[in-house]
Amino acid sequence: MKILVVGSWNPEKVKEYIPQAQELGMSIARRGHILIASPSSGMQGLVAKAYKQNHGREFIGYYPKLKLMKEVGEEVLIKPDTPIYTNQDYPIRNILQVKGSEAVIGITGGIGTLTELIASINDYKLPTAFYQGSSPLIDNFIIREMDSDFSKKIKYKNNINFLLDTFEK
Repeated sequence: MKILVVGSWNPEKVKEYIPQAQELGMSIARRGHILIASPSSGMQGLVAKAYKQNHGREFIGYYPKLKLMKEVGEEVLIKPDTPIYTNQDYPIRNILQVKGSEAVIGITGGIGTLTELIASINDYKLPTAFYQGSSPLIDNFIIREMDSDFSKKIKYKNNINFLLDTFEK
């Protein structure tokens, strides 16, 4: 299964979730799944690094326009096995990542991550999960049922293996 991991690209915002990023990367690798992520310095890059350290099958890395990465200060953390240079801005790159996946899991993040999660459920009908407690914005959106259909479909818990298990049932 091709699993997309989404979350904050900002290394400062993901610091407290490094153990969960490592567990997620390791678990995706050990379960034999393909990882789709940005190879950046944020949550996706941390998960990809752990995935590669645990001999993951294939890491597919989606890049936006490289100029945009430079402008916002995003750096490449790890080289993907299969790089995909979209030459697009972040919102389009994000949708292309979702479209190319078979399941999506989010941990940390803000409005960009939320839009990826919404697209994965509403537009692409993908199994989707979010790590509970890692983003006040996304937690609030789910708990308050701002989109009740979305809130019913997303798997939501602060347990990495539980979230991955829901994809394999």
